Amino acid sequence: MRRSVIAAAFLAFSISAGSAQSSYVIVTPDNVATYKLPDQTTLDLIMTSRILDARGAEIGMVSQVLGDPSGQVSALAVSLTSNPAARVIVPYADLQPQIQGGELVFTTSLGAESLQTLPAWQ
Repeated sequence: MRRSVIAAAFLAFSISAGSAQSSYVIVTPDNVATYKLPDQTTLDLIMTSRILDARGAEIGMVSQVLGDPSGQVSALAVSLTSNPAARVIVPYADLQPQIQGGELVFTTSLGAESLQTLPAWQ
């Protein structure tokens, strides 16, 4: 456990400073126990989730779960369907989880233009 906390602290410190990324910790199997995941979800379930717009069209896939230093999941790094090389940081508050066809999906009211203006995740 101590090793996981040290690794998480190192990872948070080593993420590029001076960008939005510096305030996030990547949630991994090694440190997931220190994070409060949303009810009835697992890290694996979130990592395989799609992101849908308000009409139900797929706009991205989760690439990383991001936490804050207080132990909360605070954002998801999302690979955009329109440009798979582009990954943006979507605040968790802008996402609504739901089960659809036996899988966890997140819907958002953010439009394509809004997604393009979110901070990039490297």
